[in-house]
Amino acid sequence: MGKVAVGLWTRDTHDYSIPIDHTLGELEKCVRKTREWATQNGITAQAGKLRSIFVAPEFLFTRQRKKGDHSDTTAISKTERDVVLAKILEIAGASPSMLLVPGTIVFGETFLTASELWQEKLKTDPTAMNPFAKAIQNLQQAANPIALKDPGKNAGKSAAALARMQPRKTYPSKEAPLDQQTNEGYKTFYAHQMTELSEAQKLMIGENPDKLESNFLIKNRTYVFFDKAKVFSYGKKSNMGDYMEDECKGIFIPGRKEGITVIDNLKIGFEICFDHNFGILSDHMGGSAGRSLDLHVLCSAEVPNEQSKCMAKPGGYLVHASTGAGGQEHTAVYKQGKGASWEEVKSQTTFSEGIKGQLRLFVIDLPN
Repeated sequence: MGKVAVGLWTRDTHDYSIPIDHTLGELEKCVRKTREWATQNGITAQAGKLRSIFVAPEFLFTRQRKKGDHSDTTAISKTERDVVLAKILEIAGASPSMLLVPGTIVFGETFLTASELWQEKLKTDPTAMNPFAKAIQNLQQAANPIALKDPGKNAGKSAAALARMQPRKTYPSKEAPLDQQTNEGYKTFYAHQMTELSEAQKLMIGENPDKLESNFLIKNRTYVFFDKAKVFSYGKKSNMGDYMEDECKGIFIPGRKEGITVIDNLKIGFEICFDHNFGILSDHMGGSAGRSLDLHVLCSAEVPNEQSKCMAKPGGYLVHASTGAGGQEHTAVYKQGKGASWEEVKSQTTFSEGIKGQLRLFVIDLPN
């Protein structure tokens, strides 16, 4: 594989006052600077080959509001999400050979809007799954995780390999009461939310939405682009209680899909913030015995890097972009060695002109 240029953007994404169009402009600058960094180091694009990586932190795209304002919701609408994704696709289109991970987008929709869109979709697709059933399916996975297919190379097909892929723990949610933050407590919490959604579905069918206790679905996703195209998405599984102060009561919908894919014959895993703290990928892959990632990519707010939960194989890398808010700075690159060995890779240069925060630039040698 050889040399690969890496750009990691640290920015205080808890500052919700920044307009989305400004964020998109800064993102474009950071991605362009990463492309230029690759060129400066003699790394040239080649169709279908990974030659550069850019990662931004969690919560890069949320609803604009003033500090201390918790009215309504943190989430942007699905329509706004689609506008953001269209612009990021343009940025990716100018970035051949780049793995582009543009932080996360927090988006949502009211139960009423979700129901109306589903009714409209049924006119052309009678098999369309209603939003309440789809959300319940995700919550069932969070309460009782089942093994999902690991699409990466070296996954193995032996009984031992399949056993390592079996998730063991209910996904946590800090929205659960403090005294119930145990495995069984989380299951109870998710069961309550599923009941709420079942009731909401009945009320919508009966055209009586005014009786709803909750009225919002909220998601936190990263969308992965490679070589000018969107190729993957990953939904955060473990909620850190990020929306508890929102005036608009929402139900956080965890992602179902495992965060593993293959790009340019490299096995790449993704986590978002509390997922890493909890060890979602580590749990899925069977701990240190299952380490087989070429790249472990992490978008976070303030979660620290933990070697015990890094699933890169020897010679592979953990790349992490964090917000750096509140003195919690964890943006870094680590190279995994054999056994307990791992080494932080120092950035060769930084860039901050015309952006909030700092872009750190690296060159790494990915394994073949």
